[in-house]
Amino acid sequence: IVQGVAVDDGIAVIGAPGADANGDNAGAVYVYRNGAAGVWEHDAKLMASDGAGGDSFGFNVAVHEKTVVVGARFDDDYGRSSGSAYVFSREDADSWIEQAKLAPSEGKAYDLFGHAVAIERDTIVVGARSSAYVFVRNAWGGWSEQARLAPSADATDEFYPGSVALDADTIVLGAPTAHTSNGGDKWGAAYVFVRDDSGI
Repeated sequence: IVQGVAVDDGIAVIGAPGADANGDNAGAVYVYRNGAAGVWEHDAKLMASDGAGGDSFGFNVAVHEKTVVVGARFDDDYGRSSGSAYVFSREDADSWIEQAKLAPSEGKAYDLFGHAVAIERDTIVVGARSSAYVFVRNAWGGWSEQARLAPSADATDEFYPGSVALDADTIVLGAPTAHTSNGGDKWGAAYVFVRDDSGI
């Protein structure tokens, strides 16, 4: 079953969270390149190095140039369904390597970290239940957590099931279960965060 899809700079990424090579519903991601004469050609099949059944690797994907981010929202590193995200990079003309596995500093069971992912240049945003996390790439190619984003006005807001968008220094987070200020019906909301010189 196809779930997450993304495209950038002649690279298309397709998530198949139900793929079973690493176990039932462990997940996989397929990469295609726009080759000669505009024909899309299969380039790689990506799987988590520590993938396991039920991880749902590929539920959401993002790509920017030669970097792919893959969410695995049911990974269990920090408890059941705590979630994780994997970063793959194209190191040469022929192969993709797993560069990093991302997890939040405050990871816990049922966070569903990796439900939504976005990347642009040296910034990755990963959505989780009730928050989103920002990671930045350092000079050595590694990734470190820069900020945790959450709504400040209403503690009942949740970003789950989560949607994230990223452009330059602006991040938009969807909160589909946001309540009105008086606790009324769930109307939903979107929150905009802007990075300044000190971070987010």
